[in-house]
Amino acid sequence: MHKKKLKMDSKSNIKGYTETKILTVKDIINAINKEDNIAFEIVIPKFQRSLRWDKERKKKLITSIKNDFPIGSLLLYVYNADKNGTTYGLIDGLQRVSTLKSHSENPTEYFTDDEIDNQLIFDIVRIINKEEEFTNDLCKNRIISWVEEVKGFGNKDGFTPSKLITHLTKGIKDIGINRGNKRDDLEEISAPFLDKVKETSTIDNYQIPAIIYSGDSNNLPIIFELLNKQGILLSKYEMFAATWTSIYEPINISNKDIITEITNKYNDMINQGYEIEGYTQDSEILDFTYFEYFLGLGKWLRKSNINTNNKLTSLFLKTNPKEESLGFNISAVCLGLSIEQINKKLPNTFQIITKDNDKLFEKCLKLSIETTAEILSPYISAKLNKHTSSKARIHHTEAQVIAIIATVFQIRFDIKNNLKENIKSYKKELKEIKPLIQARYLYDIIRGYWSRKGYSLISEYKNTINKKREINSHEWGSVLDEWFYTTLERKEKTRKSFSTATYLFLKYIYVNRITVFEENSETFHIEHIIPIEKLQKNFPDGISMNNIANLCLIPKPLNLGKSSKTLYEYADKQIKAGKMNIDEIKEHEKLFMTERKDLEFCYGNRKTITEETYENFLLERFTQLKLELFTQLRIEKTNEPKLFY
Repeated sequence: MHKKKLKMDSKSNIKGYTETKILTVKDIINAINKEDNIAFEIVIPKFQRSLRWDKERKKKLITSIKNDFPIGSLLLYVYNADKNGTTYGLIDGLQRVSTLKSHSENPTEYFTDDEIDNQLIFDIVRIINKEEEFTNDLCKNRIISWVEEVKGFGNKDGFTPSKLITHLTKGIKDIGINRGNKRDDLEEISAPFLDKVKETSTIDNYQIPAIIYSGDSNNLPIIFELLNKQGILLSKYEMFAATWTSIYEPINISNKDIITEITNKYNDMINQGYEIEGYTQDSEILDFTYFEYFLGLGKWLRKSNINTNNKLTSLFLKTNPKEESLGFNISAVCLGLSIEQINKKLPNTFQIITKDNDKLFEKCLKLSIETTAEILSPYISAKLNKHTSSKARIHHTEAQVIAIIATVFQIRFDIKNNLKENIKSYKKELKEIKPLIQARYLYDIIRGYWSRKGYSLISEYKNTINKKREINSHEWGSVLDEWFYTTLERKEKTRKSFSTATYLFLKYIYVNRITVFEENSETFHIEHIIPIEKLQKNFPDGISMNNIANLCLIPKPLNLGKSSKTLYEYADKQIKAGKMNIDEIKEHEKLFMTERKDLEFCYGNRKTITEETYENFLLERFTQLKLELFTQLRIEKTNEPKLFY
């Protein structure tokens, strides 16, 4: 083995040694599974992130191995070495190792259509297709589905020419194909293909270089960070988590729900066949790292529902590819740190969390989350067009809602005085910032503000709210008009799902037009004022059918009754039949926000709708919607809002 001193910046103070060792895939799998015939085993340190690669990325890795391409090296740390063998910690390479393990258990899941020879397809179709409609695509799809259905590449798994041909010829009545010479020919040409698939899928002997480090364990996080700086898989939190494991003293956690979430994460990984350093399913964790605390806190918050207006609401997605970072991010921002500062100021700032104070920080955090939910509840608690689900739609990004929560947190609790509550100033301050938060919530979502820069905007957001800076009518007009004209240019031929901005905008418009009682007792639909069917008939090449100005919120029975008619076409028939009166039409008009004259261009004796008349309708109604929004948000209009051409 080649041994050399690890070269690092002198500030890192690393004096350990590394050695390079070549491991086969079989070696790695046996070490993870702790097979008896291997001289070493591999465990996963607590600071490693959860399994994250999607199926596509895993397939690409296995394809690279099948083609004998390099996939990088692993970093292992010598935890223990004695006469019974060596225990290594997997410091870098969890995604690759988890993929190798998955492939060893379900190799056929990693089969790709690139492995099918076009000549094989041609020969099979040529034999079968004399009297049958058996196309190349059908043949290829059946081969793929068959390989994915079998569990392995052995005869006992059914990976044989006979089984393949039976699957390929399913439904074909030709006796020769089922029992005669044709079948023999098909099996004969299939056998080499199956042998090749089996050969290329057997990756046991593929070699992977491993860097084995045996120096001071306190240096592991530094190495871990250096190895991953160029990657995109680690969040800032995960980088820090590696450092916290060995730098900071263990902490106590009194919240049993958070402890449960931590142990659930480790148990899930153990159930997938991994061993976690210092943990077994039968053991009880007494001392925790900051990484574990924030992991559990985030998972606990995601599962916590808030009761607003007798409805359960959550401000966070229940699942998220980076769910481990929620607890870290919300704690850092609420306690006044930027994400970049937290690694340097962690011990001093977070000592409030580790004190034996009856879960004070978590209580303050939950109160701030509940207050945020109450502020946003008119717009986030209800469900529109969700007839089969009780789940409210989440409109915001995680960074946006954390910015709001942190703003509330810091006006209520003094982060420099052990989270003492600011009783005198809090209620007055909250009353002043509530309408600002509500207005900016919609404003930011329509302009896609948080989706571009995320957490880097939090400080700016808090300053804006704390300084009581309102969004004026010109700023609103510019953002709304850009949004409107972007959708106006679309050539849509069918009904589309509604965007988050559309969905939320309608909630703001209708918040005072639909009472809480009506919302709880009736189902409301988002529907088109000019029906889709009319627009499809008049504009076969497409037009802005799903434009916000063509949408309204109406009760389900009315929507189902009118079907493909406009409100007034439907109302005229109902009045004639004695099933509706003028007062009822006026009530419906409040929801449609239209008058009969607004829709004269598309019903009655007029059989065609021109692009000009339709777009004029949209322009006029969108102006009305803007005025309605300004009224709801009490936006002072310096000038009459207008569309900017």
